[in-house]
Amino acid sequence: MEKDAARLRKENLRLSGELDTARQVIAIQGTLSALLDQLSTNSSATSTEK
Repeated sequence: MEKDAARLRKENLRLSGELDTARQVIAIQGTLSALLDQLSTNSSATSTEK
């Protein structure tokens, strides 16, 4: 029983780490998407000004 509890605690820690990593990736993707959108908007505005 204690062996199972220790295994589950270890797995919980691993999965928590993976979840933290996934959250960071999602946040970075959101930032990147916003930057690319901003670049696209700026590029379009510059193109129409010429």
